[in-house]
Amino acid sequence: MSKHIVYIAWIIWLFCQSAAAQNSISEKHKTSLNGTWAFRIDPNNMGETEGWFRKEYSTAGWDKMPVPGNWDLRNEYARYTGKAWYRRPFSIAADQQGKR
Repeated sequence: MSKHIVYIAWIIWLFCQSAAAQNSISEKHKTSLNGTWAFRIDPNNMGETEGWFRKEYSTAGWDKMPVPGNWDLRNEYARYTGKAWYRRPFSIAADQQGKR
């Protein structure tokens, strides 16, 4: 019976080591997107045709919205239903360029 306990303890230790290695790898490449984002509602569905997603499209005049968050909590958007856009620049490490 003691051999079984040692074997089970060894398997648990091995599993914990593997999980710890996975966490340290995934944490290394995480980029938090929390923060203040530019925000604009799109009631006329013009965002795609006007290129609001393009880097060179200016977000001057857009509202600022915290992410994570909910636009419904702001009085001016409490009754709005429809499309809305969020934009924020962020950097990706060189060794992660082109990866998912």
